[in-house]
Amino acid sequence: SALFEVLEAIQVASVTLWGWIVRFAPIGVFALFAAAAGTIEPSRLSGLLLYVVLFLIGTLLLAFVVLPAALAALAPVGHREIVKELQPALVIAVVTTLSVVALPFIQRAAERVATAAGCPDSEERSNVIKAVLALSYVLAQLGNYFLYLLMLYAAYEYKKPLTTAEELLLPLWTLLSGLGSPTAIVDGVIFTGRWLHLPAEL
Repeated sequence: SALFEVLEAIQVASVTLWGWIVRFAPIGVFALFAAAAGTIEPSRLSGLLLYVVLFLIGTLLLAFVVLPAALAALAPVGHREIVKELQPALVIAVVTTLSVVALPFIQRAAERVATAAGCPDSEERSNVIKAVLALSYVLAQLGNYFLYLLMLYAAYEYKKPLTTAEELLLPLWTLLSGLGSPTAIVDGVIFTGRWLHLPAEL
């Protein structure tokens, strides 16, 4: 229908725009790191370095070893081809911290992999790829709701017993705080921690 054609045109335009952003992303990341490096207190440098090293090791292993290996086991494509196809998606997700903006790139990569595997280009193939992407993105956001377990653990750790009202409302606040992008969960931790009167260091 006309609505879907308009939405498809918007998607193509968005992918083109994000493609330009991916090319300039390294400059922006360098500027962010430079600003952070110039303003950090020396006393916090060792803790920050430890966090950055552990974060980078975990992220690189997940992005370039675990996930591509899992995909290569399921699809008739090699590990290197998958990494190459997903490179724009990984860059834009890291730079923007919004995983949803990577979905059009992942869709294009899935279409190219399907074509390379001999799957004929059809409306059914396109619908299957779009449906899988939509479902997988929603399921990936389930990790946001570990906020509930974090708050229970924090209340136990800081010896702050929850009132009956807090116990009843915590699942609701967790549900609302977990909606949206994974980066929104940081604000959810801050909001819920203040609501429960937990220390700011949480």
